[in-house]
Amino acid sequence: MAYSNSEVLDVLDEMPHGGGEHYSKEEGKLHPDAADVTVSTLSELEEAAGPDHVIHIDSDIEFGSTELDIGRSTLVGDRGWDGSEGALLSTGVEGHTGGGTGSDRPYTMLYSTATEGAPRVTGLRLRGASHDREEYAPNDPEVYPGNLARAITLQGEGGEVDNCEIWGWTWAGVHVKGCIEEDRWTDDAHVHHCHLHTSKQDGYGYGIDVWMGFAEIDHVYCNDQRHAITGQGRYRCGYRARELVVGPDQFGHTIDMHCLTENDISYDTTEEDPDFGLRAGGVVEVRDSTFLHDSAAVATCRGQPWERFELVDCRISHDAIPESNSGNDRAGSWYQQNVHGVTGNDGERYDPLVPDGEFTDRWGTSGNETGASDPDVAWSPDRGASIDFENPEDSPAYRGYDDPEA
Repeated sequence: MAYSNSEVLDVLDEMPHGGGEHYSKEEGKLHPDAADVTVSTLSELEEAAGPDHVIHIDSDIEFGSTELDIGRSTLVGDRGWDGSEGALLSTGVEGHTGGGTGSDRPYTMLYSTATEGAPRVTGLRLRGASHDREEYAPNDPEVYPGNLARAITLQGEGGEVDNCEIWGWTWAGVHVKGCIEEDRWTDDAHVHHCHLHTSKQDGYGYGIDVWMGFAEIDHVYCNDQRHAITGQGRYRCGYRARELVVGPDQFGHTIDMHCLTENDISYDTTEEDPDFGLRAGGVVEVRDSTFLHDSAAVATCRGQPWERFELVDCRISHDAIPESNSGNDRAGSWYQQNVHGVTGNDGERYDPLVPDGEFTDRWGTSGNETGASDPDVAWSPDRGASIDFENPEDSPAYRGYDDPEA
């Protein structure tokens, strides 16, 4: 059957997915008692951040235009402890117009360039300026100048984001960026037990955006975004996701990977790799996840992966996964774009060696169950996230009987 966002949240309230009360200490949930220092204001947080401090944020903080380098710090709130929602970090700044419009200068609330050790953001709520948008904004700098913003950007070796609610960010909730100038890859990123939603920006609007890096993603609830997870297309760029729940209000396809020509990275082709400009990431693996929307495709790879793009053992609301790909048609739950040729931003035409109407052999689907919105299709514990939305108490992930302090 079809579920509303509120119905999904009611079910997840008894599960670890999305974080909160039933995300346990055994799974890594951090209590604020572990903190070295407690802060209540932005100035106190600025003073404490940077070293290997564990910092408890015990009050709501308005950031304004402040962008904070948290270094190797752990920022911890009390989301899910004793019924708390967690401290709210918020801003009314949609982006920086002084540094240019669009992606030239996005606003970033928290970022880290730490190369020895990694930061963690846990148990907090991070709200962007666009949290109350009712419609998707067009990707037009003349209409929305300098309106791009991100909650968290990881530019060092890695980082962890867990037990957070993150919403209202036009570019992305979490940006796994790396550093182009220093050829540094953020290969050890982990985003888990979070609720990511309301990223209403055409052309952007991501829950998680991976550039120069690789992310492990699990037990995340995504809803009301253009894409839940995307990647830029570089050869090591990718992500591995499991136990995702994607809600009913997605605007675009959920799982995404760009090809290089779409991001002005390189148009070079070589005899060894004539399709270079159409390469689309290294590894994307999505398994054991539930997709509750059928407004757009579930997964889209916009070129030829260097290694593989796989959708495995998932539960999908669409009626069927198409057996072949006709051009760039977005039929069904799954499609592949640009592999049959594309005109790049340089005006050149790229025609890779993938016959029209066929998938590349680097794509794979197996064990997926479609028709999840059909009430006659019984839930299977071997497909999708470990949640039976019709009978939540029978779910393997059900925690309603657990003591959250245990």
